[in-house]
Amino acid sequence: MTHHSRRILAVQILTWACVSTLPVAAHNGSHGPSMMARVERATVLGHQVNLRLMLTGLGPPLVLEGMAVPDAMVRFQGPLTFSFAQDVGLIAAVTFDETPPRIFTLMLDFGAAGAGGVTVIPERVGQ
Repeated sequence: MTHHSRRILAVQILTWACVSTLPVAAHNGSHGPSMMARVERATVLGHQVNLRLMLTGLGPPLVLEGMAVPDAMVRFQGPLTFSFAQDVGLIAAVTFDETPPRIFTLMLDFGAAGAGGVTVIPERVGQ
């Protein structure tokens, strides 16, 4: 691996680390839910991205009612309820009509509590 390749890899890892764990909303007076969503794994298989997410409650109990990605279908076992300081693992599948993008936003819908997004950078199998 050349110095240039290592530098690009380091930047990609740093970028992934910065955007893969994003609080949806974590301050008082926020208009969104008080929780944090972390993408633990995102793997591309054909036109589908398989996700493992970790959700952590930072406030009152929340109910994840749905998830969405523009121009894709999202499947998960929901609704899902979690509370303050509770970590909940979640498996989801995002299916695209064509090759999945290299980066996209997964929107999390908490009904009346609000919505927020988490950035997904899928890993391509075999790369």
